[in-house]
Amino acid sequence: MANRHTAFRRSPFPDESLCRDDRGRQLTDLRARLDDCATSYLTNLGHVDAPARDALAETISGIERLVRPGRAPLNGDLLLWLRFANLVAYAATVPLGR
Repeated sequence: MANRHTAFRRSPFPDESLCRDDRGRQLTDLRARLDDCATSYLTNLGHVDAPARDALAETISGIERLVRPGRAPLNGDLLLWLRFANLVAYAATVPLGR
């Protein structure tokens, strides 16, 4: 998980010229929230409390709302974020020590 988190942090932010209206702000917020959720998971050695699980679920929903059908320009970045967010959510549900 730590390696995936590092890769997520190193990935470039989506090109803001592809964003319209307040999408740039939404993307910034979602990326920060996803980073916070992953950091919380790693800091607490896999223990995720209810507020962190709720924040992660909201973040996943927020990313899903921005994904568009087909080959939309932002989908490449958003789908990577979504894959990482789902990995964190899955890892948070797996009992420790297994």
